Amino acid sequence: MSRLSLPTSVQVLQAIPLLLEGSETLLTPTHADFKQLKKEICAHESLDDMALITQSPMHIRYLQALMLAGLSMYGGILVPCLKQFSFNDDTVRLSWDTGMSDQFKKGVWNTNFSNFSTDYLKRLQISDKHSSKLPVTLLHGIQQRIKSYHIIIESVDFRMQELLKGKAHFLNLLKQPLHHDLLFILISSLPPEHMNQLFMFVQQYLPEDLTTKTPDGNIINVCAFFQQSNMDVAFLIEKSKVYLDLYYTSNKPVIKEITQHKTSEYLIKILQNSKAMQDTLTNIQTMKQAQIDLRLALYNMLLKHFDQLLT
Repeated sequence: MSRLSLPTSVQVLQAIPLLLEGSETLLTPTHADFKQLKKEICAHESLDDMALITQSPMHIRYLQALMLAGLSMYGGILVPCLKQFSFNDDTVRLSWDTGMSDQFKKGVWNTNFSNFSTDYLKRLQISDKHSSKLPVTLLHGIQQRIKSYHIIIESVDFRMQELLKGKAHFLNLLKQPLHHDLLFILISSLPPEHMNQLFMFVQQYLPEDLTTKTPDGNIINVCAFFQQSNMDVAFLIEKSKVYLDLYYTSNKPVIKEITQHKTSEYLIKILQNSKAMQDTLTNIQTMKQAQIDLRLALYNMLLKHFDQLLT
């Protein structure tokens, strides 16, 4: 996987087409499978009550793919509610930020999948909390999530295109407030040594006793954490998560101001270097093609599908 990948969310995205393999007829409005699915959805309030869904591996894979699509940008590109995600041996395994874990088998509706569904519905807050079943309204909820993801990705894509217009446009954009996801993409696109130096530069201006909670729930000293020089991709991503929390924190306005001001100062200075600028632009272009363009294509396809299925 490329250094520019966003580990958890990328693995979620990669799992979606794998789950959809063999389910193409459900995405084709003129096919009998699609027409039957639409008819069943209109006739039932719960997916659990539809034998067509619960007993057909093809339909289960389709539903599993839609559910992952609904989760694919929940809370942002990093999908912060997920600590880990994998899809191996036809089994999806994931760990939530609550410490709970779920797993389910590709195309299988059993207790494991039901447990995942319950946790999923609670997380996305689109179900009747008094029901243990999967409501048909789940599909409408996923549709609304994807609509919101699409709006964000279109905005990020527009800003990335501005970044790619050249140095002057790039540096001018740095003087403006940056969207959370766009900033993460920008920081992740820096050459590793500059990415590491950014964290070391910013920490000089933070209180030495400043602590924060990591995505894993550990309390750390921020300065000590940022002072650790390490080119390991996973470690740099973890640093990025902590850094973004400081950059956008609302309960520590002074820390937020320091982080944002010093970040802009560092980036404007380092990107005066022609090689650093070119390497960063190349990385941004790679990420745009591999991540943003992929998401736009997926979300466009699913939104068209939902419009045909749910109306």
